[in-house]
Amino acid sequence: MAFCTQLGKKLRFVGVALLLEDLGILRVLGGEKRFPLRVRAYAARGYECEGCGNLYALVLERCGHLISASGRQGFIVPVSSVSTDRYYPLQKYLTSYDLYFSNYDDRPSRLFDGLEHIRLTIHILGIRSNSPTIYATRYQKWFSEERPHLFGMLAYARSSLTLVPKSMAKFGSERDVEVAEHLAHQKTPLAKYFVRGGSGCVLYSRKVGYFLQVLNFTPKVLDGNGNERPPSEFKRITFTNSRLASLALACLNSNLFYWFVTVTSDCRHLNKREVEALPMHLEALASSPYSDQIIDTVVSLMDDLQERSVTRSMRFKHDTLRIQFIYPKKSKAIIDQLDRQLGSYLELSPKQVDYLVNYDAKFRMGAADDLAGEGE
Repeated sequence: MAFCTQLGKKLRFVGVALLLEDLGILRVLGGEKRFPLRVRAYAARGYECEGCGNLYALVLERCGHLISASGRQGFIVPVSSVSTDRYYPLQKYLTSYDLYFSNYDDRPSRLFDGLEHIRLTIHILGIRSNSPTIYATRYQKWFSEERPHLFGMLAYARSSLTLVPKSMAKFGSERDVEVAEHLAHQKTPLAKYFVRGGSGCVLYSRKVGYFLQVLNFTPKVLDGNGNERPPSEFKRITFTNSRLASLALACLNSNLFYWFVTVTSDCRHLNKREVEALPMHLEALASSPYSDQIIDTVVSLMDDLQERSVTRSMRFKHDTLRIQFIYPKKSKAIIDQLDRQLGSYLELSPKQVDYLVNYDAKFRMGAADDLAGEGE
């Protein structure tokens, strides 16, 4: 059965579903592009996933209608299928089956060469169940020479704990589960402490790379006349006082938060959703014996980021700008100290803290990030 959509006068092939009745297996060979549901000539009726707004979600659901009760299914789709609000109807559908899903970044290498922005998830669906078994892998990163061995290196872990609503956690080991359980005990999301017009301020960039950029100062951008132009990609959140703001700044700069964003988001942008959802009882942290140490460390981190920043001229069509670039990688030792202090507050074991400190370290600290870090 072919699924097609007519866009103007063009008929684009989207996917083919082959029902192998003897084996009870349904294979879907999909086109490489995603197609939004914007064609007024057609309407999808009776689909749970219509609200996802993309054709591939309907294809997955339709395949479930076609397959036998004992059949198995496999799909390669964008990682947004497990990590964004929009695809929550699809997540509910997928988790009605026994499910194994593996997750793949597109840096430093990707599953399919020649395609940009191709962060993917491979879903393997078993039988439908009232109490499904759900396992996931970590968000896989690899170098090109490792590609032949990629699938042999996959490790799955149970993915039953939800840290962010409408997101399926990309856990790949029991260590991920352990850290998540400690975080979940905090119960209070960071968003509880956001206030309008508060005296404490934190800025975060929506760009996601091997390091996030969360600051208490605005990086300088000067136009050709020497006038300041605040960078547009930074978002501001404010807190009642500077103490809470400093503790939030520490949390959002930690390896713990990098891990949190990696396992819960689409890893394309740092959205307000992930910032708001981080489980952290700031008031309890502020009254803990670790708070002063954490604040001192994050102050040192901000000073170090400023000191190690580099100002460069960038030519654009309309102007030449002088931009202050921040390199968190150069301050990794101070970031690691934040994790040790936060780990003490969260009662993480030394092995759990080391896991966070070294999470994706060979990619985050590699030379491949030197250029990419300018925007991060």
